[in-house]
Amino acid sequence: MIVPISPRALSQREAAILLKLLAEPFAGASGLRAQIPYTLVVAHWSEMSPSVDLDIRPGIASAGPIHGIIPVVSEVRDESGSYVGEIIIWATHGYLSGIEYAVVVDDRPRVLPDPQNVEVRLAR
Repeated sequence: MIVPISPRALSQREAAILLKLLAEPFAGASGLRAQIPYTLVVAHWSEMSPSVDLDIRPGIASAGPIHGIIPVVSEVRDESGSYVGEIIIWATHGYLSGIEYAVVVDDRPRVLPDPQNVEVRLAR
């Protein structure tokens, strides 16, 4: 259930996650990176969820035809190096539209992982 919130700026961790995943070279990456300072969080995906819906302030350029999941694979590891999930960045018609933290562990996190615990590569 989507939980709308009063729009707010990205947290430092949300911005750092976006910067890390959008550093990979794919069509539209630089345009999406340029949107980060103008990105607002407008909803959580559920109560206590770190996954969020994003909106871009008016007047910011589209990153082009990118739509859906950006072509980056990210694996989240815990402190022991075990795989615990992945971060998925969503775009809608060239605009950042979501950060999803999909986990495979029973203890669901309430915050995004430390970007240092996220391994990133281009999708094949």
